[in-house]
Amino acid sequence: MPDLILRAGVVLDGSGAPPRTADIAIRDGHIAEVGRVRDRAHRVIDVDGALVFAGLGALLPPADVAPFDRNRQHHRAPGVTTTIELAEASACAASELPRYLRHLEDQRFVTNRAFLFDHDRIRREVLGNKVRDHLSASEGDSETMADLLQDAIEAGVVGVRSSPDVDAEELRRLLNSERIHSELPSVLLDPGTDDDLTREVATRLVHDCDSLRFIASVGDPLEHERITSAIASFDDDQRPAELFGTKNTIAGTGLNPLGLLRFVDGEVLSLPELSQRWADGLGVFGLPGPIHSDRPADLNVVDRPSLNDDLSTGVVSTIVNGEEIVSFDELTGAAPGRLVRSQPNVAE
Repeated sequence: MPDLILRAGVVLDGSGAPPRTADIAIRDGHIAEVGRVRDRAHRVIDVDGALVFAGLGALLPPADVAPFDRNRQHHRAPGVTTTIELAEASACAASELPRYLRHLEDQRFVTNRAFLFDHDRIRREVLGNKVRDHLSASEGDSETMADLLQDAIEAGVVGVRSSPDVDAEELRRLLNSERIHSELPSVLLDPGTDDDLTREVATRLVHDCDSLRFIASVGDPLEHERITSAIASFDDDQRPAELFGTKNTIAGTGLNPLGLLRFVDGEVLSLPELSQRWADGLGVFGLPGPIHSDRPADLNVVDRPSLNDDLSTGVVSTIVNGEEIVSFDELTGAAPGRLVRSQPNVAE
């Protein structure tokens, strides 16, 4: 018997397919069935035509948003079920990151948490005064960084974050290390204070590093099949909505993906396009995005007509690993989130 059934929702599965009316059965924290579910369940939520789509990912959300405090009344980033973060600088040195992540495996959070390996931090740890003197890494330095990166990948990081003004040759050597090249889901170039430099470095690396996926934090996306663009928040949310409708983009720092739902009009951005962008955003990091059987039950139910400008109303339910963390716009107090690792086969 399913633990929970979402009954008669308008399902956007993240594949780009048109929305369809369907039930979703959840059992043991995973999606058990999508379609006409005839089983009884321990609990049923009558969705009654509201939108149902996969949980959203937030890339490098502000510190006051992630991890979410279960004692808050409202979700600080509605719709988000997975945050992609850097470990706090005070939490661990780069060499201690694997131990830090193993510690988090035993913790529970409101939302899922995934982590990026901070190349800038490990450079400071390995190079020491060379960073202050603007000196490049030696071959030995690069090997040490590659060892630490492999340890981090084995511990479960979902990618590497680096600054575009780091020496590109040094970064190329690190990323092309035979030990880590085939195992690394993605590389984020952030912060991109200089769009032109970020574009230049991303374009060079994508040609020098055989099959890696890159995410570039730029104001306007790059058109390349292996470079995804992370679009940060704008004063006018219409701008990222236009970019989402035409380019290969994901929501970047400071941008709440759910806010884009207000700008779906069929011309700038359609519902299937938006749900596919949301799913692809997690897929870049090797995390599961689209709705299908056996994937973790991270889901949203949204009554779009009730969604207001600050997103404080309109969220009927947000589900993480099969448990409701939001019910009718308020946090339930549940903390079913966990540390999530990359699943490279999901991104294919």
